[in-house]
Amino acid sequence: MIKVPSWVASMLDLEDAYTDEAALHAALSTFEGNDALPYVGADDLVAALAASSFMRVDLVRAERSVPWRFAQLSVGSGNDCVLVELPGAGDSGEASPPSATVRALIRAWITADAWRLDRLIERHKNNVLVAWEIGADGLVEDVDLCLSLAGVCLPAPSRPRPLVSCSAVNIAVPSSALVLKDASVYHGIIQQALQSSSESLRFLHLYRIFERAYLIDALEKLKGSFFDDPQQSIKIAKDTVANERNSFIALIQNGPAEDTFADIERIFSEAVVNLENRFMLALSRAVADESETRYRESWKVGCALIYKMRCAIVHSGKNGPIFESFRDSMQACERVNDSLEKAAFLVLGVGMS
Repeated sequence: MIKVPSWVASMLDLEDAYTDEAALHAALSTFEGNDALPYVGADDLVAALAASSFMRVDLVRAERSVPWRFAQLSVGSGNDCVLVELPGAGDSGEASPPSATVRALIRAWITADAWRLDRLIERHKNNVLVAWEIGADGLVEDVDLCLSLAGVCLPAPSRPRPLVSCSAVNIAVPSSALVLKDASVYHGIIQQALQSSSESLRFLHLYRIFERAYLIDALEKLKGSFFDDPQQSIKIAKDTVANERNSFIALIQNGPAEDTFADIERIFSEAVVNLENRFMLALSRAVADESETRYRESWKVGCALIYKMRCAIVHSGKNGPIFESFRDSMQACERVNDSLEKAAFLVLGVGMS
């Protein structure tokens, strides 16, 4: 049985309910071209009416002007919400939204009860529609976190380069993901990375995700062993936080981001071989001088290089290259930031495709 909201039934001259999709299709045989829903075809309307209703619909003002974009975000099992970015006035894009976007918009239009789809598209450009599925109670209160995970820029004074995550269609977050354990903090960090027009600032915000993650790991280990051996557990915790580079490497070891840091090492190696970036060459030499045979695995070298880059940005002194001393240092950040972002989301437990 497919139920039709009364106001939709009245507008399109439909019954209140139909036994199946075929019966509804038959009733909509003259629907095409109906000026009540100029962006919608009968197939999309049937699909939307046959689907379950959203439990809540939010419109959030976004900064970025993009063509039509559709993404699904799932937490635990099932799809918990869909996100639709509506194009800005300056984006030609497509004459009508892609089919997945259309269905999401119609379902939102039907659920919201008072909207007409044409007015939604006409009046809410540069907005993101967040439509929550039934059973998404745990995330409804944190719309901003979901927008951050989907790579959507909230209002900012500048228009920075989008994150790599902006191209994701499916965003999967297991219920055990680190990002959900400290959602408000990680949302803030991701938003700062999103809104950073400077590649060096974006790098630092992404690095903060790893920094917080390995500190949380040290805290959890301390809490787990403290009552068994207080002195030893405190000593281990102190040793851990005293050596940031080793803590960083320990966080990545045997985790999903190992391959991504191996990719980062390759980015540096290519820059060195081709003599493309003096700053990256200086960082590679500094790590080689310090480690010698300590880091045989390429992913460990990648971690050490990222840590050394972080030190070059935040410190100045005799212990390594200084960021401002190289004309191409900002370009070096730009070359690694996409991979660093991917690794950060992997550490947070966020899968994107």
